[in-house]
Amino acid sequence: MAYKEKYPLDITPQGDTVPESIKKNRDELLNIAQQMELKAGGGGTGGGGGGGLRNRVLSGKVSNGEFSFLTGDNLSVMIDGSQTPVLVSFADGFNDYGAVDYIQTINRKQSAWSLPANSTSYLYIERSASGGLTYGSTTLEPLRQPNAPAAATDKMYYNTTNEKMNVYTGTYWKNILRVVVAIVVTDATRVKSIKYYDPYLNTATDAVIGKRTVDGRDYMLTDILNKMAEAIKKIAGDANFTNNPSRTLTAIANTVNGLSSVYYRKTDTVAEATHAVRADNATNATTADIATQNVKKSGDTMTGTLKVPGLSNGAIDLDYYAKNRIGYSGFTFGECNSYSIWGSKYWGTGAMFSWNTGDARILGAQLYFANSNAAFIRFDNNSNIATEWQRIATFENNNTLTFPNGAKLKVE
Repeated sequence: MAYKEKYPLDITPQGDTVPESIKKNRDELLNIAQQMELKAGGGGTGGGGGGGLRNRVLSGKVSNGEFSFLTGDNLSVMIDGSQTPVLVSFADGFNDYGAVDYIQTINRKQSAWSLPANSTSYLYIERSASGGLTYGSTTLEPLRQPNAPAAATDKMYYNTTNEKMNVYTGTYWKNILRVVVAIVVTDATRVKSIKYYDPYLNTATDAVIGKRTVDGRDYMLTDILNKMAEAIKKIAGDANFTNNPSRTLTAIANTVNGLSSVYYRKTDTVAEATHAVRADNATNATTADIATQNVKKSGDTMTGTLKVPGLSNGAIDLDYYAKNRIGYSGFTFGECNSYSIWGSKYWGTGAMFSWNTGDARILGAQLYFANSNAAFIRFDNNSNIATEWQRIATFENNNTLTFPNGAKLKVE
């Protein structure tokens, strides 16, 4: 909108005197200065520092209320200032007189950017010390914040304290006159979308997908989506899942669509192990899918045929179990070493066959296989004491009975 004088001069013969004209001119100049200051400050509602018109595109061709001076051409982007000049403000911090800004005009049409395929690129215009303009792009998202972010070569951030753009050279952060213009998405062969950059949104990607208000608080969608991305990445176990904000929506959609197949792939191998209480203990099983053919467990009861290569147990105390109820009917075994029978010590394996009753009786039998050369047996007959061991006599293949003292008796 054109400026309208607030203190117009009356130049008729009966008009303003010289002192009145001087005062009006002074007031007019002060008013112009005030209006310029308000504009530089975003109309009084922008951020701090140099305000809303610093380091950004000021004007250019507009269509439907939005800038329209950029167009895609295959994997290139053209800028058109031929009919409506593109005005760009480059911020260079402050000096003793206030904000330092350079205004540049682009008044011709040209192919300014060549972009990589299948990427999100951030287009910028750079001004040299002599006033020349060059065009560039980066796939690293530019930031606006008071402190330097994590360093990465070619990373840009606009320092909102000193109002200067910075780029990381690989060794240090360098002040540079550079304005981000747009965010452009490409596929394999062409430009898919162009979104003009708004420096007062939190990030460049927020300019693309915006924000939402929940319970009176504004949330940038990129923040929400990135949290979702991280959660889904952990669930899916997908190392290729991206949390690049500009690709988060696509990544989430693709990952969610693939979750069912990921889930079933992981459960198919143990789908038949439905009768196992703890499947992670079946680490020695060649396959889990035959478990239903063999063992089914319900509480403390197992049905079916249990096939194992061997059984082992720790030490047991045969004398203790000869005097105390074991609490169940069944079979118990274990090592029984340095065990005395008939005044001699033996090392071997003991076994118990207990019979449980509803009263206090102790019933059953015990076997002891000693030193690989003898076997003993005794019977629990409700005495609550350890009964005497009996050595088991054996027959040889010629019908000879061998006694514990070595004597032999041949039976015809």
